[in-house]
Amino acid sequence: MGKKKPPTITVGRIHATPRKPPTKTCPHWWYQVYRYEDGRQVSMSGQHLRADGDTVHRHLCALVAAEQDKPSAGAGKPNVAVELTVGEGVRLWLGSCKARSQGKGRPKMSPVTYQNYLRTWRNQIKPHPIAHLTANGLTIGDQQDWIDSMVGSPRSIKSWYTVLRIALSYGVRVGRIKRIPPRAALPSVEQYVYCHETPTPEEGWAVVQSLDGWASIVGEILYRTGARIGEIAPLRIRDWNQRTGQIRLAGKTGVRWFPVSEQLGRCLRMWIGDRASGRLLPVTDQTVSADFSYRHLRAACADLDLPRFTAHSFRRMVATRLIGSGIDPKTYESLMGHSWAMGMGIYAQVNNQAAASAAAMLNPPDRSDGDGEFTETADNIIPFADRTG
Repeated sequence: MGKKKPPTITVGRIHATPRKPPTKTCPHWWYQVYRYEDGRQVSMSGQHLRADGDTVHRHLCALVAAEQDKPSAGAGKPNVAVELTVGEGVRLWLGSCKARSQGKGRPKMSPVTYQNYLRTWRNQIKPHPIAHLTANGLTIGDQQDWIDSMVGSPRSIKSWYTVLRIALSYGVRVGRIKRIPPRAALPSVEQYVYCHETPTPEEGWAVVQSLDGWASIVGEILYRTGARIGEIAPLRIRDWNQRTGQIRLAGKTGVRWFPVSEQLGRCLRMWIGDRASGRLLPVTDQTVSADFSYRHLRAACADLDLPRFTAHSFRRMVATRLIGSGIDPKTYESLMGHSWAMGMGIYAQVNNQAAASAAAMLNPPDRSDGDGEFTETADNIIPFADRTG
């Protein structure tokens, strides 16, 4: 095809709009984007062909013929007889989001927002059986099963569920879904803290040892500092001050300097090598935040047959270890970046060994000489059966 833009070809309700290729490798080729026109509906988006006008016309005729073969819900009404699955409904909505993010005659959407929606589809909806269920028949139980299978904070789970609801609402608005299913219950903070899996130090270390590539250094930092994943993602080489032996962590509660242990310092030196500046990690912040938990940690837990946990679980593990060590509150707050009360109320987990040691302290004292441990003998113990019978 030549330099001149080909005309838009329309057959029935479908039209083909020529678009420039995303790269300049083939400047004389045009991509054809096929779409239905039904208000704001975009039923087909992103289907590109390098073709001449005759081929495009034949393809459009084939699409129109296929459309006429579909059962109709009534004259002048959108076609809802062909039931969409949840996955198809989300992809239909993502097509409109992509058009808006690219500014094709519609209100623009931030490309970052579109990428967040796309990531929710890939990581949360597509791998789950809910994607194959019929959108019109989706029940509260189906949604609840999907919510219960998620691993993340209440805020993250709420945002993922909101994406699903928006997608279904869009399907209803454009006439491809009959109704929006009833809303399911989202987990509260108390349920999240109680149910969320926190690894033991042994489990956490086994997972760290199984990671490779950039995920290995992220795991080392998480295990030895309890930092938030959002504090590690943007780290630069200069944030590690080798003279003072501290690493700079900038989180939502401000900047703090965490002492780097000798073992972590060795790992950082091996990872950085001869580099003097630049980013610590070779990937973007979004890749670190999303891929570490949902790809690397998930695969490592599955390989080791361990309960699945997230990057933030390392933070709870470190908080539990620090509180159990008897650290003073001021030092704890300077290391973790949150208050002592929050650490005790939310982050710290009950350790079975510590609980057993505390329970052992409740034994009666030695009544003979006041020294040593209390020994139960026939002289100082009245059988329980005699006291209750």
